Amino acid sequence: MPKQLSDLAKGVYLSILILQYQQVSKRYMPELINFNLNTLLALAPQSRKNVPFPIHELPGGLRVNNCQSVEVRKLNCYDCVESERSAKDQNIFKIAIIDSTIKVLEAAATLWADKSSFLETFEPFKQLLEHLASKSCRSHFPDSLRDRMRKVQTRMEQMLKLAQIQRKPLELHHHRPLAIKSNMPKFEDSYDPNKHYDPDRERAEAAKLRAEIKNERKGAMRDLRRDANFEAREKLRLKKAKDEAYEKKYKRIISDIQGEEGREANAYAREKEARKKATKRSK
Repeated sequence: MPKQLSDLAKGVYLSILILQYQQVSKRYMPELINFNLNTLLALAPQSRKNVPFPIHELPGGLRVNNCQSVEVRKLNCYDCVESERSAKDQNIFKIAIIDSTIKVLEAAATLWADKSSFLETFEPFKQLLEHLASKSCRSHFPDSLRDRMRKVQTRMEQMLKLAQIQRKPLELHHHRPLAIKSNMPKFEDSYDPNKHYDPDRERAEAAKLRAEIKNERKGAMRDLRRDANFEAREKLRLKKAKDEAYEKKYKRIISDIQGEEGREANAYAREKEARKKATKRSK
């Protein structure tokens, strides 16, 4: 946010750089327009209300007052540095900023003259020039600056009128109306749903091929599902046979182990009984 005259001079310098860099692409920069309009409004001898652009409140004491005899000069690099100035130098500085700001806005109007929003963009500038040329403001400016503002105002009015004339409302495309096809219906006495009655042979052949491809695809999918089901059944049969063989082998091994344990147990019991009898006889 600008707070002193040197800040306004910096903004004008940056605006000049932006316009130079946009000579080829002509890209619209709304910040440039808004800053320069606020600069003119802040330096105007009298304030203006209900302006058609966003206002940035600047500190007081910047307005031009009784500068009829001031010489109009160009801004220089030293103006971007804030320093102590006498009252006369302060007025010269303000007039130089106003003159440079008007030149910047005039150059921007020339650069963006072909934009579709030229009317809305530079109408506030024309209104602000009218305000500066009013009786309450123009008496504070030197004659050379008043003449320049009058010329710029006249030029802006002509450019805005031309933009208004060239502007056209949006409308639909003008296409040649197409007639709706009206064909008499054809009835077939012996209609066959599997037969194609399209008079266009190429289209009928294409439809026939699409139907054949669709049937082939269905048949292929059916065969694939049948093969998959057969493979799944075979895998299940093999798994059941394998499980049954394992179960038989497991039972056989268990029965063999149990039979061996029974024989060993009977032999142990007989041996134990024989020892008992032998012990009794020895007594």
